[in-house]
Formats: sequence, C-alpha cells, structure tokens
Amino acid sequence: VTKKATEHYERYEFSLLGELLRDFTWNEFADWHLEIAKVQKSETTDQILLYVLERILKLWHPFMPFVTEEIYKQYDAGMLMVAEWPEAQHKLSKKDAKTFEQMREAVTALRNLRASYKIAYSQPLSVTITGAKAIKDQAGVVKSFAKLDELTFDDKATKQDGDISLLAGSMRLFVPVADLIDVKAETTRLKKELESAEGYASSLEKKLANKKYVDQAPVEVVEGTKDELENVAQRVKMIEQELAQLTEK
Repeated sequence: VTKKATEHYERYEFSLLGELLRDFTWNEFADWHLEIAKVQKSETTDQILLYVLERILKLWHPFMPFVTEEIYKQYDAGMLMVAEWPEAQHKLSKKDAKTFEQMREAVTALRNLRASYKIAYSQPLSVTITGAKAIKDQAGVVKSFAKLDELTFDDKATKQDGDISLLAGSMRLFVPVADLIDVKAETTRLKKELESAEGYASSLEKKLANKKYVDQAPVEVVEGTKDELENVAQRVKMIEQELAQLTEK
C-alpha cells in the first residue's frame, strides 16, 4: 500500500489514491486487523497497530492534512507535516499472508452462511474444517469472528446428515444445521426461487434477442436490461450454490 500510494502521489492520481487508502484503512485495517487485535491482545499487537496507524496517517496526510495532524498529535509530540515519509517494506512472508487469507475465507464463508439461512449470531455453530492445518493457530479468531461454539480441524471428516458443506478456497467446512433450519422447507423455497429467477432471466434474454427492441429502445433502456440480466444471472448462481450446499451428499 505504501508503494502504490507513493506512486499515485507522484503521478497526481488522487482518485486512485483515495480508493486505495480507503480500502486499506477501512476494509483491511479496521474490519480485520483491528478486530483481530481485540481477540489476540498483547503488547506486540499494540505495537503493530500503532506502527500501522502512524503510517496510515502519513499516507493520508497530503490528502486530508487537518484530520491526520489532529490524530497524530494525540500520541506524538512532533508534527506530521514534517515527519519522514514512510518507505515500503518488503518483508511480507508468503506463508503468513496465505494463512491470513485462509482465515479470512473461512470467516467470510461462515458469515455468508448465517446471512443466507438467517441464522442469528446468538446461535453458536459447531464447524469442522478440512484442508486448513495452516490456520489452527488462528482458531480463536475464527471462533470469535464467526461466533462458533466448537471448531474442529479434521482432514478425514466427511459430510454428515444435516450438515451444510461449504467451500472456502482450498478448505471445506461442514456445519451441522439440522437443529437450526428446516432443510426440507429451505430446499423447497430455494427451488421455487430458482425457478422464478430462471424464468425472469429467460424473459430478459428474449427481450434482448428481439432486434426491434434493441434497435428502437433508448440506449440507456437496453443497457439497463443487460445490467438487470447480469444481476439475475448472479442471483441464479447464488441460489444454485445454496441448493448445492443443502443437497450435496
């Protein structure tokens, strides 16, 4: 991020710079690392957070100087406007980066599962993961983030009756949900929803295949129909994935 931000500044690419810094500050630092630090509390963790925060403020400073200067002076006696510009560090361990990404994939898959089947976070889940030895040390983070009651790592595990099977990168997760949702009713509901979505997609495809419609309708209307078809196609894919999770043997 430091390397890319510096390049954007040098090229006066301020729009790209803002997107880059916001994505890292919000989606990486705040959403993940700051929340992980609440689970893995230690002196080292605090030092890392301050290290990252200081550099984030420096990268943001030319873009929004007054806010960054005010925050910086809360813990440093100097002024940010004359502080040394951060240099990119090239010490990232590929193994550590992969482990973090696997942990994030597992948490995201479980959060999506809760959202899809409306399983409240007050209802703890028990999860078995295969192909995830690398994230055993992050078990506490996964349990906390996904609100799990039990987390087991077993490469020989298989899907049991009442389980939903999830794929997250190279991992497979088995989640018993028989006591949380009505699998039969949910399967019926999803099949009806899939049939409706496929019918709508078919009607949009026919409309776009109609040369008269494409030639005579305003361009923005035709483009809107294409966008709608793309959205429906994505919805169909999501429903198919949810059905596969429920019915997979």
